[in-house]
Amino acid sequence: MKKIPYALANFEVLKQGDYYFVDKTQYIPVLENNVCSIFLRPRRFGKSLWCSILECYYDISRASVFHRLFAETSIGRSPTPSHSSNLVLKLNFSTVKASLKLEELEDSFDRSFANALDEFLFRYQTFFGDGHRIREQPNATERMKKLISMITTESLPRLYLIVDEYDNFTNQLLASMREADYKTLTTSDSFLRTFFKAIKAGCEDGAIHRMFMTGVLPITIDDLTSGFNIGKNVSFRPESVSMLGFTEDEVVKYVDAVFADYGFDNSLRRRVLSDMKAYYDGYLFSPDGGEHLYNSTICNGYLQELINNGGKLPARTIDTNVKPDIAWLAVMERKGRYVEEFLQQIIGRNEAVPVSADKVYEQMSAGKFFSADYFAICLYYLGLLTFKDEFSLGVPNLSVSRILLDYYQEVHSAKSSALSSAIFSTALRDFIHTRDWKALFGVYWENYIRRVFPAKLFAYVNEAFFQTLFFGFCIDRLSNRYSIRIEENHFSGTSDFLAIPMPGENAKICLMEFKYVSKKKVSSVTETFVNKAKAQARDYLNDISLRYPNLPVEGLVVIIKGNTGVEYHQL
Repeated sequence: MKKIPYALANFEVLKQGDYYFVDKTQYIPVLENNVCSIFLRPRRFGKSLWCSILECYYDISRASVFHRLFAETSIGRSPTPSHSSNLVLKLNFSTVKASLKLEELEDSFDRSFANALDEFLFRYQTFFGDGHRIREQPNATERMKKLISMITTESLPRLYLIVDEYDNFTNQLLASMREADYKTLTTSDSFLRTFFKAIKAGCEDGAIHRMFMTGVLPITIDDLTSGFNIGKNVSFRPESVSMLGFTEDEVVKYVDAVFADYGFDNSLRRRVLSDMKAYYDGYLFSPDGGEHLYNSTICNGYLQELINNGGKLPARTIDTNVKPDIAWLAVMERKGRYVEEFLQQIIGRNEAVPVSADKVYEQMSAGKFFSADYFAICLYYLGLLTFKDEFSLGVPNLSVSRILLDYYQEVHSAKSSALSSAIFSTALRDFIHTRDWKALFGVYWENYIRRVFPAKLFAYVNEAFFQTLFFGFCIDRLSNRYSIRIEENHFSGTSDFLAIPMPGENAKICLMEFKYVSKKKVSSVTETFVNKAKAQARDYLNDISLRYPNLPVEGLVVIIKGNTGVEYHQL
């Protein structure tokens, strides 16, 4: 039975172990158009596995197993002339310890390079013998120079250089507020700049045939530009923008294969695809359009849980491994960089963030990174925002929405103590018996929203704020019983809150439609206002009944009147 390659970054192991594989190898020829290609994506998009694929494809020492590794792939059916022709050196800068002092960080960088070099020299001892002439050099830069020199003078196969997570340790310096150390590394004659200068020289004289680098942010490579100006950022180009991450068609085929192989109940297939789309889809990395992409590694995690549970829908749909990127918001906030305004806009009012798409293509130094004009662009690179159209950015999916909500609550409320109250335990226990959503929201309103959030907050929020808060509460406590959605699209529009019971739950689908009026406009809650809200909710209920014909549905209109009270209308 095939296995899910969750967090697996070794292509050889993947092919030997009979894992599922979403073939992206058709993008390899695209990279051959550049001497040095740079590809940026947020965490968990499969960058390291892609580096392993490139390593196996170009490695001259793997020529005898090329057919076995690539026979069933797009590139294997039509390989480029460069396959199996290079010495491949793969570096991973995530192993460099940024927590150290600057002089110690250089030692860590040298050790990281030395470890990768040891594996390289062992694999290619036919060409380098014991590698003594390279190893005896005093540091990473001199070893790289010697390697390049030997390739040139001894007419050896040329080098394919891969640098995975090129900006990992420099980003950590910025995230820990060590701008001075970062500046030293990127703008002075540091070990990092001299290392990249050596690589540039190797590319220019032909010893390095090609180079591929992955990372999250463009700022390090942009700050290094004077010492390394040969890289081409292919992250947004139409021909390569879908290289990492899954398209919807790829997800559908993947899910179909899993259901067929494991014999899962096909009636759950629609629910699985719907959950994955709501929580992991929505990334649009090019302002010029293209396909929306799923976070591939998190999709793998969801399907792994589905298999582990014997076909039972996973209770936890949000992968908190993407949460560390939220640390950048804390950095921005310590610098007073408009975090509050940003959170009000996307959490409080569910508004898109206007942006000039041209900024994506500009060079972005660390100085720009910490400026208000580029704040939204930085969050785009981190995967916390994505293009909604060429003029605006928004939250890509429910996983990111939840992460931002958690940060908002950490900043603005005593979340843990307020929500750990015995009142909520009792309310949830009662809810399991009654399935009374009105009563559950009532307890949440009285004992959390009204108690924790300041009155002034109610002046700038809208209904999106309350639906998002309640979504976070329910995800934590009811995700083993319901698939929770907000902003779900239907034929008649977009519903605010939807709770779909897990298989085996004796419960109805619940639709909640939120309306908010400020304290000053409470008089506008007329019979006409209420009837319009109810009619809108009924249209959604009709659409939901068509989509889930075997499940009963119920609706609840929740009208919030400033911070004074709530009015309910059951449908």
